[in-house]
Amino acid sequence: MSLLSKYPELGPLSIFLEKEEGKYQQKEAFPEKVEAEALFVFGIFPLQSNFTTFLRSNKNIEVVFLVDTLAELLYFVDAKLDKGFEEERLHVMWKEDGWEDIAFAEAVARRFPYEKVAFLQNGIEDTRFDLLKKTFLRKMVLENSVHKELINYPKLCENLFANIPKLAEAFDIGLWKDAFVGVPAIIGGAGPSLSKHQEALRAMQDKALIFAGGSTITAMDRLGIDPHLLFAIDPNEEEYDRLRYSYQFDAPLIYGNRVQKDIFRFFSGGYGYLRTGTGGLFDEYMDDKLGVKSYDILQHLSEEALSVTTIALMVAIHLGCNPIYFAGVDLSLKKEKRYSGDILAAWESSVKVDPQQQTRWMMEKDVIDAVAKSYPAKDFFDATGDGTTFQQVPVKRIEEKHFKRQKSLAIRIANLQKESKFNITPYQIMEEMGEIKGSLEVLIGFVEKYLEGELVYSLFVYEVEENKAFDLFFKGMVMALEAPLIKRLRVEKKRYSEEMVTKEIFAKVLEEAKKLFYLI
Repeated sequence: MSLLSKYPELGPLSIFLEKEEGKYQQKEAFPEKVEAEALFVFGIFPLQSNFTTFLRSNKNIEVVFLVDTLAELLYFVDAKLDKGFEEERLHVMWKEDGWEDIAFAEAVARRFPYEKVAFLQNGIEDTRFDLLKKTFLRKMVLENSVHKELINYPKLCENLFANIPKLAEAFDIGLWKDAFVGVPAIIGGAGPSLSKHQEALRAMQDKALIFAGGSTITAMDRLGIDPHLLFAIDPNEEEYDRLRYSYQFDAPLIYGNRVQKDIFRFFSGGYGYLRTGTGGLFDEYMDDKLGVKSYDILQHLSEEALSVTTIALMVAIHLGCNPIYFAGVDLSLKKEKRYSGDILAAWESSVKVDPQQQTRWMMEKDVIDAVAKSYPAKDFFDATGDGTTFQQVPVKRIEEKHFKRQKSLAIRIANLQKESKFNITPYQIMEEMGEIKGSLEVLIGFVEKYLEGELVYSLFVYEVEENKAFDLFFKGMVMALEAPLIKRLRVEKKRYSEEMVTKEIFAKVLEEAKKLFYLI
């Protein structure tokens, strides 16, 4: 099979576009073993016997050749250098006309949204390779995260179903705009440097608003620091494990509906809701139906870094705080430690450098730098003290003499909570949820009929695409499930048809739809 057979779209292109000879040489041997789901090779070259050996030794890996120009690929095909490219686990992707590296990386990541990836430099100059590798890693980390969330969205909806009714008793943090103009803010992190700020942060209790999110809540609790506002958005069980050890009962908790549903038992200081857009289509749908505003609080945050730290930062800006300090925001595995040693001994233990985790930290750092640049009228300072974390945020220690006493911060927060309650009733929420439950019931019926052969595919597709529950819960899941399923079938060398793949995916949809139906 030639590449023309594998990628029919190359046929017309080869007629109308010029071909250009490239450097089709294998300059780097394939490694003996790669612990990855995909190996990305920069450039393309005729396959040699060592490639067959590599595939045999790495049975679960996909190999993707990345070609910089279509003209080079067309010459490669025309010269019949593409023998052996029929292997199903071997792929070729090329830059479309006008694409920069970022657009190319985005397209590749959408096609191969894997968590563990490796790269073959193949003679590219080191600086260029490092830049390409970072660009591709960023897009793949992001795309993998999106695909995981789509595949596991029904699981996330367990949190949404439990948390949305809390809106009837929550307050709207968006209504607090400019309520603390000129009051300093300290955005806390649970990094290894946090304990260095212990005394300084204790002294700031009535001089600055202290923000803590996720594991930082527990870290500050261990240090005897009482934050004014707490934040939680993570949906995983690790969030529950972090927060159950905290004794920060009285401060209000700012949350998004995706947050792990059991954490609310640890807090009694009231709940403030923030529309974050992190809960997927159903979360957005319910916010719209219930009239929850966004206030554009998170407008300067890209999808690369919607973390609890960056969300706390944007809330501090929304409240009018200035200056804004970062304390304990160590965006790297400094001294091979992920968390402050004052949280839990198990969390403090040394950890291996994880390229994906480091890439996430790099993205968060860049977003914080971008936010600082977007607000030139505000002052941002990094209290960590070594000057290596940010480019736009200068180093400045938290010193008590630079702060003045603020009038009744806790009382002001308590009064704002009372004045900003949502005008949403439990009945409104029940009514909207009931409508969705009815749509789920209809969807379950259609899927059962299709899987049992009582409904032809064309009619089935029409019916599910008109179904609200399918659109909100499963449309993204169906698209995201296809790539890993086909990859698994390729690895297992099983023959498969489009109908077989479709039915296996919708069997999973049926299973999850029934679970959701009984949760509402």
